[in-house]
Amino acid sequence: TDGVLTEAVRAPAWLPWVVSAKSREAVREQAGRLAASVRGSGAGALDVAHSLVSTRVAMEHRSVVVGSGPEDLLAGLDALAAGRSAPGLVDGTATEGDGVVFVFPGQGSQWVGMAVELLETSPVFAQRMSACADALAPHVEWSLLDVVGGVEGAASWERVDVVQPVLWAVMVSLAEVWRSC
Repeated sequence: TDGVLTEAVRAPAWLPWVVSAKSREAVREQAGRLAASVRGSGAGALDVAHSLVSTRVAMEHRSVVVGSGPEDLLAGLDALAAGRSAPGLVDGTATEGDGVVFVFPGQGSQWVGMAVELLETSPVFAQRMSACADALAPHVEWSLLDVVGGVEGAASWERVDVVQPVLWAVMVSLAEVWRSC
């Protein structure tokens, strides 16, 4: 087995090992200590990945080693500790931003009702949806507003060539509502 977690969860094909510290040099030192600790310990790659992101504070200087197994991950840690580049190794510095980040979920049946209600109750949403409809019109053979409004004879939400652009328009319009607030 690959540790306790993989008994309940199947390990993905690729795993990230995240290392962070207060300075670039401290990241390299941490990578060396981690590699030494993992080697020969019997710790599973998935367990290590989980522990690194769930039990450690994320600090300003960060590196991620991505690998398909312990050998790849340890080779990446060795390269990081030595200050070398390697496949699957990414370095960076996190900065605190003062902006807002919008994260959009995937498709779901809730968007149909939400979009209809927002079209009726939010002028900001309705205006942006109209702009999205104008932007889509030259590229599709259906009406965005007819699809969202459930107009009889409109294209079906179940068609992938319809649902993806409609979801894009809903998300863009929802972001405009958030921005207006």
